[in-house]
Amino acid sequence: MLAPYREISRPVVLPFWKPGPYPVPTLSVLIELNNALHKNLAYERREEGAAREPEETLRLGSGACRDFSVLLASTLRTHGFAARLASGYLCEFGAGQKVAEGALHAWTEVYLPGAGWVGIDPTNGVFCNQNHITAAVGLTPEDIAPTTGTYFASTSIPATMSVSLQMELCEQ
Repeated sequence: MLAPYREISRPVVLPFWKPGPYPVPTLSVLIELNNALHKNLAYERREEGAAREPEETLRLGSGACRDFSVLLASTLRTHGFAARLASGYLCEFGAGQKVAEGALHAWTEVYLPGAGWVGIDPTNGVFCNQNHITAAVGLTPEDIAPTTGTYFASTSIPATMSVSLQMELCEQ
């Protein structure tokens, strides 16, 4: 069942990271890889357009969250991990800086035997927690797009979409 999530069309080699000499603890590899992406690529808020190929994100040295997640998934697959893409929302509570409030967000999930799918957010350099609300998971960026569909008619009909999400911290 994990085979499709391990397939890679072209291996991805990061110029700023490579795993240490084997054997290396899996968690250490994941932490170092996530930190390397977060520190070496600049975040670019881009609300339109498809996710970039990993090579383009590396060439530009920047990307949106969907670009970061595709790059991380491809890198993980290159190293033999099963990885999938996830999209949803990031709740940012408190008074600190909010980078994704009210916007869709994307991250990567890696399959770890015994733990299942574990979310990694390379855009923010963290492992996912209860603040990451998953709406979709899939193999490709098209699988996790917030809206898809086809309409057949003799005339074109303009379409728009707006989303509003309100989250409140509930203390128990």
